Amino acid sequence: MTRKIIRTAAFAGISTTVANWVSGTWLGNRLARLSATHVRGGATWHSSPGAYGLLAGFHHD
Repeated sequence: MTRKIIRTAAFAGISTTVANWVSGTWLGNRLARLSATHVRGGATWHSSPGAYGLLAGFHHD
């Protein structure tokens, strides 16, 4: 019984780690790409709110 619990816990831990790594890299890449677009466009995500910031970023490009 104890072995089964340990095996299940280990498997869950590994799965969670892999899932976090995948989503982390994916999110990291998306954010990096977004930031690059905004910096190049002369508008940052933080300086203008929401969709307006996004539009300003593309229009100034």
